[in-house]
Amino acid sequence: MSFRRWIIAAALGAFSLGVSQTWAENRPVKPVSQWTGSVDNEQLADIAPHVITNAESLGILWKAWLVEGKAPEIDFISSVVVVSTTRGSKLNASFQLEKDGNLKVLEIGTRDLRPGFRYVLSRVSTEDVLTVNNQPLPGHVLEAEPEVVPTSLPYHPGEKLTGTIRLGGSKTMAHLIQLWANSFQEFHPEVKFEIESEGSEAALEELKKDGLAIMGVSHELTPADLKSWEKALGKKIQSFPVCTDHISVIVHPDNPVNELTPAQLKKILAPGAKSLTWGDLGLKGEWADKPVKAHGRDKQSGTRHYLLRLAKLPKDGGESVEEHTSYSEIVDAVAKDPNAIGYAR
Repeated sequence: MSFRRWIIAAALGAFSLGVSQTWAENRPVKPVSQWTGSVDNEQLADIAPHVITNAESLGILWKAWLVEGKAPEIDFISSVVVVSTTRGSKLNASFQLEKDGNLKVLEIGTRDLRPGFRYVLSRVSTEDVLTVNNQPLPGHVLEAEPEVVPTSLPYHPGEKLTGTIRLGGSKTMAHLIQLWANSFQEFHPEVKFEIESEGSEAALEELKKDGLAIMGVSHELTPADLKSWEKALGKKIQSFPVCTDHISVIVHPDNPVNELTPAQLKKILAPGAKSLTWGDLGLKGEWADKPVKAHGRDKQSGTRHYLLRLAKLPKDGGESVEEHTSYSEIVDAVAKDPNAIGYAR
């Protein structure tokens, strides 16, 4: 499920996160790490996606190809794994970042009559990367389809249920969580729900205290996230992707900016950005000396946490961003100030 809050685009100038970027020349990109090997069964080459963006897909491929050792833990927020194969005995993979943000994969290999295929798995940073071989960079979400009960099959409740279930988490997911509770109560009216949507980070603390049964998080959970929470709780945590949405960067309609690079967004979110001007971000004339006034969510927000991690900034963020408890507050603040910039979902 994908949705946009179109009212933002109607009231303000809006553009999506992760837009265009420029630099003078193409530049080589060195993989963070690479794994190589060969597989006898040629049909197994066909199961691999060209780009892997989540731990589950990497684990499946790792087992299928019998790669030596355990699949590594990778932060798929900041990197992807590029898969290269050839029906031959030798293969090398290198990378070049082109001026338009395309990551070009350069593969040099030999083809021969030997059975099987050769592979190279390359972990590559996604900093400044928009496309891979001119194909859109897949979103950092689980691509594997979770096993679900077909919706055509009616649900028949079993034993009678009573008690109270505590739910909480992301304010972005508050409405969805309430719908889940309402649907459950249609079959089990004696079950009561306590819902506290105070933000993803606040809910994580409650989860660690064993205070929540289910929580909604507005950003992808990394293997490191799950491991730390399981250690704190002393029990297994299961994570399921349930929906997707969009983060839009918004500016006042009078602001002439129509694109920003990831590096520029990092400057806006970084500590010490209070002295930043729109001239520092490429605007000329009367806008060059105008200060950038950034607005964002508070420290309880999962969206804030996600953006800071994406920009490789400290979790606490910068003191230059004025904090708000809701996206509507951010939209209102930006609508009133031509120098303002913010984000919303």
